[in-house]
Amino acid sequence: MTLLRCNSNGDLYTIPHRMPPRCHVAVVSPEMWYSRLGHPAPAVVTTLHKLSAIQCNKAARHLCHAYQLGKHARLPFASSVSSTSAPFELVPRDVWTSPVSGISGYKFYLVLVDDYTHYCWTYLLRHKSEVHDHIVQFVAYA
Repeated sequence: MTLLRCNSNGDLYTIPHRMPPRCHVAVVSPEMWYSRLGHPAPAVVTTLHKLSAIQCNKAARHLCHAYQLGKHARLPFASSVSSTSAPFELVPRDVWTSPVSGISGYKFYLVLVDDYTHYCWTYLLRHKSEVHDHIVQFVAYA
């Protein structure tokens, strides 16, 4: 049974200010709303209180671990003075760790970027110890 229908405005779906009288939303715990909405900022939680269809009693001053991690800022990188004139002269690399293992068990990502062409290679890794082998294979490829 359709509970609510709204028109799309481009890439956005608007929520009407007044909900139809027959529209009922299942009661979900505040923690569930909070996590389903992508750990919104305290200001967003305050706005959620105003919407009749969404009940979110998460305290505006509570900041969960995921929200705090998402707001961490890094210091800016120093300006690069490197200059390359051909592919594979400079290939910066980075290893990323996923907080959750993928379906196939991949938990790490090796990213290599060619400074000249800006072409990017990404290797999925199950173990961090695989990084060396992939770099050796990449150098042979280059």
